[in-house]
Amino acid sequence: IGCATCHPGDPATSKGDFTDHKGHDVGTRGPYDRTEIFFSPTLQECWRTAPYFHDGRYVTIKEIFTEGQHGSSFGADIESLTNQQVDDLTEYILSL
Repeated sequence: IGCATCHPGDPATSKGDFTDHKGHDVGTRGPYDRTEIFFSPTLQECWRTAPYFHDGRYVTIKEIFTEGQHGSSFGADIESLTNQQVDDLTEYILSL
């Protein structure tokens, strides 16, 4: 679904930190935010950094996909993933 666009990395070789260190508008600007640009966080050890997004609106990684539809703003079709694929993606990210 295009995760590696903003979160590149190669876990097989331990190269990369799963972020492009760039700012993106991912459609998460809140009423009190001064900008719509937020920097891609690393996905390494995100299992210990909840809650997620700049304002902590998601408690779990899975919520980012199921409620937030993260990735859809870049043309990815999150809804095309099966429940098992969402669970697998969530577990993969939590394993980094």
